[in-house]
Amino acid sequence: MTTPWYRQFWPWFLISLPATAVAGCAVTIWLALASPNALVVDDYSRIALSTEARLERDRAATELGVRAALQLVPAAGITHLRIWPPGVAPERLSLRFVHPTLAERDRRVELVRTPDGWSGEVGDLGRDRWYVQLESGDGRWRLAGVLEGETELALEPALPR
Repeated sequence: MTTPWYRQFWPWFLISLPATAVAGCAVTIWLALASPNALVVDDYSRIALSTEARLERDRAATELGVRAALQLVPAAGITHLRIWPPGVAPERLSLRFVHPTLAERDRRVELVRTPDGWSGEVGDLGRDRWYVQLESGDGRWRLAGVLEGETELALEPALPR
């Protein structure tokens, strides 16, 4: 007398192979839908215009000879900034910390003029990599740099090489 098919090993083993593939596919689809790629954009004309505007601001910073030194104080969560030449400093400055992959972690800090430079509250940046952009309040020029856990950074015009 033989046992029924559902009490034997091999039918269940053969059924489990495609069932595992279906479960893996379902998990992959769920992961793709739960965390969409924020870096993919489809408005290419807007991107081209904004890229050209950034290049114009970089060229203006190069012509003015603007340079800046950024110093972070991680324990206090503040930053201190000095600009050269002194005659270029505008009324307002904006400092952006852009995370390479997570747009929700980006930060914008409005800097306040102090007797020896500019200062602003940044908070804790951790040991992550950050793209730093310093923009004049009137939007005429822009400086950039990459921060990778240091407490000091030199900002320069970000012209492509």
